[in-house]
Amino acid sequence: MMKCPRDGCGREAGDSGLCLLHDPSPAKDAASFQETLEREMARQEADPAVAAVDLRGMVAPGPLVWYRRVFPKAVDWGGARFLGEAHFFGAVFAQEARFAGAVFQAEASFWDAAFCGEADFSGAVFHGEAGFQIAAFQGEADFQGAEFRGPARFGEASFGGRADFAQAAFRGPVDFEGVAFQGEARFPPGLAPPVATSGGGRPAQAGWRGRLAAAWRRLRG
Repeated sequence: MMKCPRDGCGREAGDSGLCLLHDPSPAKDAASFQETLEREMARQEADPAVAAVDLRGMVAPGPLVWYRRVFPKAVDWGGARFLGEAHFFGAVFAQEARFAGAVFQAEASFWDAAFCGEADFSGAVFHGEAGFQIAAFQGEADFQGAEFRGPARFGEASFGGRADFAQAAFRGPVDFEGVAFQGEARFPPGLAPPVATSGGGRPAQAGWRGRLAAAWRRLRG
């Protein structure tokens, strides 16, 4: 039985020489893909020897929807390609969430998501709308070198740690209205979003801490 060679994957390969998760064909069945993806995630989450769920380089052919899903371990989607919409509505990332170099071809929504560890979107490319409205970031949020080709919406998001948008490219509408920063915030020259900090405006500290507390309640069931 041939094994998929991508990123040390080792899953069973199909006719393309790659497994269903790494096969780049946009024509592969979306339902079968999500079923296989969920099964693989559950396997890695249940394995005590696995520190981080490894989904690097996967290619999702159609819409992926996770509503309030809890990701108990670090998850690595580095270099992944989302060909359809990717929705993480109210998701809880209990540890690191790594999307470095990921490509979102359509809308990417992290509305009301809670990032309890580092959130790494460095070098990610968003072709459609990137929605991070009322998301809560407890650790560092790294968007260095990310490219937003569509609308970038961070309205009412809360950042408890450093928020780094240095060298990010915003090519569409930008919304940072009501954002709360507790730590250092770095932006490209010329971008000065209207934000709230711990020194004024809305109660920033209560914002991210309240949202993370709610996320932890969801995490513990």
